[in-house]
Amino acid sequence: MEEKPTLLTSLWLFLSSYIPLWIILLIQTYDGMTGFHTIFFGSLTVFSLLSLLLFLRVAKQKINVGGEKRICDDFIVIDDYQEMNHIYLEYLITYVVSMMAFIPKDQGVRNVLTFLVFMFMVFMFYLRANLIYANPVLGALGYNLFKVKNRESGHWVILITRKDKILLADKTNPERICVSSLSGNIYLEVED
Repeated sequence: MEEKPTLLTSLWLFLSSYIPLWIILLIQTYDGMTGFHTIFFGSLTVFSLLSLLLFLRVAKQKINVGGEKRICDDFIVIDDYQEMNHIYLEYLITYVVSMMAFIPKDQGVRNVLTFLVFMFMVFMFYLRANLIYANPVLGALGYNLFKVKNRESGHWVILITRKDKILLADKTNPERICVSSLSGNIYLEVED
């Protein structure tokens, strides 16, 4: 059975995936340094950026760049894989829909509440469909998505890696990939 990410990990992935949208909406709805929209979208932007920086810091510590040891929660031997970077583009469609829900300055809180309900519905859809790992901001930072079949467990898992290609293990010399669990069935490759 496929494990799902924790709610906290899901929320982080969701909010950080919308950093560009928060910035666009901040610019579109700017109403002065102390305006409601400026504070709302500014806070979302700052919170999401801090979450992203925290993730990158944890990822760097797990990879331990420049050090000798790596932190591996598990090893994966890949029997099969599917490239999943197309999901980044599909995810961007929600950006377009969200942008169409432009919040005019003159209607204030009511439109922000409508926008929040819409974004909550998008979050629940991605959570229910277990697509929360599709984060175009990570794609822009050079991370690739693969759905890989782990030989040892027989389960399909999501692998986030900076590698462009995945090598399948052969029967005589299986390559073990060092991974760190982000949550559920989502793993980050811990590179050499």
